[in-house]
Amino acid sequence: DRHYADPATGGYFLTASDAEGLVVRPNSTADEATPNPNGVEAQNLVRLACYSGQDAWRRQADKLFDGLMPIANENLFMHVGLLNALDLRLRAAEIVVVGSGPQAHELAAAALKAPFLDRVVLRAPSAGALPNLHPAQDKLKSAPGVAAYVCVGETCSLPVASREQLSQALASMRPVATPG
Repeated sequence: DRHYADPATGGYFLTASDAEGLVVRPNSTADEATPNPNGVEAQNLVRLACYSGQDAWRRQADKLFDGLMPIANENLFMHVGLLNALDLRLRAAEIVVVGSGPQAHELAAAALKAPFLDRVVLRAPSAGALPNLHPAQDKLKSAPGVAAYVCVGETCSLPVASREQLSQALASMRPVATPG
């Protein structure tokens, strides 16, 4: 952040502030042959918030979205990477697999087969391994043993114990897009 952050947009420059020999610091927000670094950074911040349990990373991602979405609104097709990051922020399924042993390994393998773009998989041998403010924390304390929980936003599913139940929980926890 010290060397790359752009305080005006909440995004990031492509070069460090202490780089020498540049007339202008590149700061593109559009996708080209590769996804834009700001969209990738936004996804990284959202995932980091999920993995660490520190809401500061989520607030930083939100600041990036607030600064860059007006620019993206001018040409959505050139900002698909940023839109994917926003989709992750709004609809990410955090799949928490608790416990150890063959059943936990099977649930984790099933969770990892869910589409990568909109899921985060957390492994926790016990409730104590999750961040204190994680929405599944209370459910884990009341239901010991091997289970998986699907959390979207601040809401978590009931514990699931099989691949089939995990698929059903994922389908039921996702917001349904309505045409129109």
